[in-house]
Amino acid sequence: MFNEFNLDKKLIENLNENSFIEPNELQKKVIPILLEKKSIVVKSETGSGKSLCFILPILQNIDESLKQTQAIIITPTKELAKQIYDIFIKLNEDYKKISIKLFSMEDNIRTKEKVQNKPQILISTIGKLKSVFIDDSFISTSYIKFIVLDEADMLLDSGFYKQTIQFINKCENSQVMLFSASIPENLLSPFKKEFNINSIVDFSENITNKNVKHVAINIKNNGINDLVLKFLRIVGPYFVIIFCSLKKDMMALYKFLDNNGYKCCMYNGDLSIRERKALLKKIKNDEFQIVISSDLVSRGIDLPDTDCILSIDLPNNLEYYFHRAGRTGRFDKSGVSYFFYNDKSLNKVDKLLARLKNIEFEKFDNDGNLFSSTYENNKKNIYEKGNKELIRKANSLKTKMTRKGIKPGYKKKIRIKINKERRYMRRRNKI
Repeated sequence: MFNEFNLDKKLIENLNENSFIEPNELQKKVIPILLEKKSIVVKSETGSGKSLCFILPILQNIDESLKQTQAIIITPTKELAKQIYDIFIKLNEDYKKISIKLFSMEDNIRTKEKVQNKPQILISTIGKLKSVFIDDSFISTSYIKFIVLDEADMLLDSGFYKQTIQFINKCENSQVMLFSASIPENLLSPFKKEFNINSIVDFSENITNKNVKHVAINIKNNGINDLVLKFLRIVGPYFVIIFCSLKKDMMALYKFLDNNGYKCCMYNGDLSIRERKALLKKIKNDEFQIVISSDLVSRGIDLPDTDCILSIDLPNNLEYYFHRAGRTGRFDKSGVSYFFYNDKSLNKVDKLLARLKNIEFEKFDNDGNLFSSTYENNKKNIYEKGNKELIRKANSLKTKMTRKGIKPGYKKKIRIKINKERRYMRRRNKI
């Protein structure tokens, strides 16, 4: 029970009213450390309840008599910031008389007015905080006691590293908390050294929640849209998120499924903040069966009724696959992460298999049904075929360039053209 942490009675009541009855193993490990006001790095699978780990200690320790900004929660996306803000508001209901503010990019005009009252807790993206604390200095950093970097790998690995360090350095003697499902050691090591962080809690062994099953579907070279339609009719999900890496694939799939009578929507960075907020509200109100999305939805957003996700392709950065998979199987529910693959994506599948040993493989039969299969890795045949093709093109090139006689430097020119063709074929996994 949460009362083992000696939290305020009203805070425990609010937890129970919001169906947070008992802490999980991660929360049992992390919350006592944060209540002791120690800085920490927490690595844990998506959907493991990381947000509650920092929300509870902040609410417990915030000084409501001090009308100054004391806690900053930084996220990579507006959606995640809004989600954390909503949890803070729910758990603080009738508890402490404090000001909790959410900063979004649409607040540009009203920013100064919005922060004049010095809210005790701010939740925002790093870009917005830069204008408030560094560029315009609307708020003093002197009273900030808690700094949280949620989805820290994105904040530190997306051009914001220097900016983040600059901001934290302005907040002397703050308790720094990093939360992420995965964060590379080359980013983490200098950060730990810079801020003398010794407490490390690592629950990231499984990468994704153990309740998530991973299924790879071999689509060979068949059309994706038709196969998605077959997939939906076979699996029959209550609610599914379909991830697409390319905008053109997203648009084509949305039109195709809409024409086939499915209640679907597109969610991507082309939407304004206001449009995304309105659409997310509709999604949570069960107005759609299918969300076709970019990786914008893959980070931290809770859609509890997601019984499965489908990636029509594997992202170039496979870390995004794990975040995609984390949109299902949340809060002790089971879920399935499906992804399509073909001969062109075998390298990515191999890399995934090196990190996930429990992938199941399926493929479509001639009647469009799914059945269990084995991993069909015919890269050797593909590469042999590619090498033969490269040799054929090289011989054709030599013949063409020497047909009218040998000219000075012809060997070098041939070599340059062959190497160019080789690079082209490698990019497309043909050799």
